[in-house]
Amino acid sequence: MTTLTEDRIWLAWTGMETDLIFNQGVDLPGFAAFPMVDSSDGRARLRD
Repeated sequence: MTTLTEDRIWLAWTGMETDLIFNQGVDLPGFAAFPMVDSSDGRARLRD
């Protein structure tokens, strides 16, 4: 089993929901971004 401590750099988009709500004006009920993957528009916004 590989571990996360190998010679790799791991990046995460922290504060994603905060950015989507306050900077991009996205309505996120329950402060949850995961329902966005259910629509093509939501997936496109997450990619951008």
